[in-house]
Amino acid sequence: MVGVSAEHGHGVDELIQEVAHKLPPSPPLRSGDESNRTKIAFIGRPNVGKSSLCNRLLNMERLIVSDVPGTTRETVELDLDYQVEGQENPWSFRLFDTAGLKRRNRIDSSLDYFSAVRTKHAIEEVDVVFLVLDAREGVTKQDKILAGHVLEAGKALSILVNKWDLALESFRKDPLPGYEDEKDFRKSYIKSIRKELFFLPESPISFVSAQTGYAVEAFLNIARDLDTRMDKSISTSTLNKLIGEMWEHRPPAKVGGKRFKVFYAVQVETRPFRIKLFCNREEKLNDQYRRYLEKGIQKRFGLSGCPLKFSLAGKEARYKEEQD
Repeated sequence: MVGVSAEHGHGVDELIQEVAHKLPPSPPLRSGDESNRTKIAFIGRPNVGKSSLCNRLLNMERLIVSDVPGTTRETVELDLDYQVEGQENPWSFRLFDTAGLKRRNRIDSSLDYFSAVRTKHAIEEVDVVFLVLDAREGVTKQDKILAGHVLEAGKALSILVNKWDLALESFRKDPLPGYEDEKDFRKSYIKSIRKELFFLPESPISFVSAQTGYAVEAFLNIARDLDTRMDKSISTSTLNKLIGEMWEHRPPAKVGGKRFKVFYAVQVETRPFRIKLFCNREEKLNDQYRRYLEKGIQKRFGLSGCPLKFSLAGKEARYKEEQD
């Protein structure tokens, strides 16, 4: 039994978790070539243009598209084969159009609860996630929550700034002070997104318009690249050399009179990337230095948009492994 308050939002997270545990497992992927499709989820708040982006890609109105927030209530799966010039075989994708995540005080029905659960399930099932933002509103609290879900699931992530044509139209009519031109405005917008979503792994950012079709097909290349990166193998010797250089360049602050130190590092998993750090004391690694190591590794090995997880083993665990 879970106690909730729809009016105040109390117990919502607990309810979603309970429902998620009760839901039946997702059906297996289709056999044959269908299972080789790169699976992409479009997530975001209601009315940011997720369904419109899917429709633009498919060049047909197969989804219900409306200006009324919350039109898409269930996750819709659509297959897309994209013929690349110069290649014999097309790229195969499966698009997941999800329901939007509402603000806590606007979740007003049981259907909204289940939609939120389905969105989280879609994130867990796919290979690449596109977080769709409304260019006129920027990054909101709900966007940060969704980005956190993707990071927790360890999925590759890219950011799509939709309705960019409307933002530029507004800028042209009434230019904001401090910006020289549209290029400067765009550069500042990217900087703002990076600041708001600082915890993300330098995810690629694309400016698109589902309404006009501007740059829509380009993000299929991003999806393909991200999916490929997620299988990358990192050289152990190069990894340890990099971590050593990063430590020398910027040693972590001392905690309790002692400084965090990595003795050895090795990649142990992909999808998501997981690196095991054999260190002096696990608890000495704070969040700030963790992000420093993550961003350095992602930059060095070309893992932009790919989340990285660390497994830590202190001296006691290291000694035990050596004895086994």
